[in-house]
Amino acid sequence: MKKIFGLFFMLSFVTSAIGINVVEVTTSKEVGLSKLLTKEEALMLDSIKVDGYVSIEDIAFLNGISNYGRLTGIDLSDCTLEDNALPIFAFYAIKANAPQLSSSEEFARPDGFGARVKYISLPEGLERIGDAAFSLSDLMVLDIPRTVKHLGNNIVGNCKSLKMVKVAYTSLEDIYCDGTFDGEVSAVTLMVPKGTKDLYLNSEAWNTFGAIVEYDDVNGIGRLESGLGAADGRIYTIDGRYAGTDINALGHGMYIMDGKKVAK
Repeated sequence: MKKIFGLFFMLSFVTSAIGINVVEVTTSKEVGLSKLLTKEEALMLDSIKVDGYVSIEDIAFLNGISNYGRLTGIDLSDCTLEDNALPIFAFYAIKANAPQLSSSEEFARPDGFGARVKYISLPEGLERIGDAAFSLSDLMVLDIPRTVKHLGNNIVGNCKSLKMVKVAYTSLEDIYCDGTFDGEVSAVTLMVPKGTKDLYLNSEAWNTFGAIVEYDDVNGIGRLESGLGAADGRIYTIDGRYAGTDINALGHGMYIMDGKKVAK
């Protein structure tokens, strides 16, 4: 009960402070998201940070929130995913993924549209991103951890809002990427480490991006990546919503400040 009370308090505080619902929860193999959040709470979330162990069922729950609710920002940077993998169709428009939420029609999307998720932070240690993981979603930025060695087919298919994909690979020798971006990224910028642009230009798996731009900073979301919080004191939620200028007035979660991701 103490944990649940903490969640209620956090939701109430963040809503009153900046007009959006942001929550941080800690899951385990025994206690997943569906046990920590009620359907009503989950459907009203705008952003969520999940720590601990995240199962395939938890990913399905997040997909359900983003399909049937308001969820646009997801931070998994401090969690461990089951099998160190983001499953196939993770945020695809498959309503059967979240039967516990499927009776909600208030935010339901028309057929042919996927999750509302715009921003997602994936954990270092992730090894695989499954086929069509974000297809048809509203994803705007995808930052692929350097530990990912297998990229499935068509992971960002028909992501009409996608602006940028960021990678940290300085070698592509051990990276499986076959059909991952085919025909889907002609209007998308690929951000690559400084000194590696030619490596990506010479790779048929990667040279279909509209532009390939080198960057210096491996760790943060810089101005080129999101256009948010560019050393102007403004703070944004991970889903791109302006949250003011005082980090101390905000609830726990992940924010973008001065062009960097900041955890509070």
